[in-house]
Amino acid sequence: MVAAQPTDAAVQPAPVASPRLASTDDLDGWYLWLGPRVGALYRQQWDSNVGAELALLRVREHYPLAAYGVRFAATIPTATDRTRLALGAVIGTRQLADTMLGVTADATLELDPFARPAPGFSVGMWAHTGVVPFVTVGWTGGLQASVTVEAGITIALPVMRRR
Repeated sequence: MVAAQPTDAAVQPAPVASPRLASTDDLDGWYLWLGPRVGALYRQQWDSNVGAELALLRVREHYPLAAYGVRFAATIPTATDRTRLALGAVIGTRQLADTMLGVTADATLELDPFARPAPGFSVGMWAHTGVVPFVTVGWTGGLQASVTVEAGITIALPVMRRR
């Protein structure tokens, strides 16, 4: 008795559809952004300020509340030994302009090797135009309590995106 031989049609795998790439027009999703942050900081005197920012944001371009999330920033004024930390909330909208505009509200902590940590707060405005220009106004406590003003840019580089 002779065993049946498989035909070529039986051996061929079923055709697989090629995967569809996501549209680059759809920016909705969760983003982890990391990037440098530079600017000028006023706290009793003007100083340049350099550091980094990490943000976790939910972007929904076509909703009135188009972005929301949390951010952490760490900066060092160049003329002092202080380190400035900020942790807060971010919200943004596209309802006011063709670009994303938003506000931040942060709790801040200023670390100085020669003084106690100085807590504070700040509120700010930003625009996403490729880079993210920002301005914040706040208050820092401690022995030398004062108003703070910061203006600069962050380069928001997407580290991760989830839909």
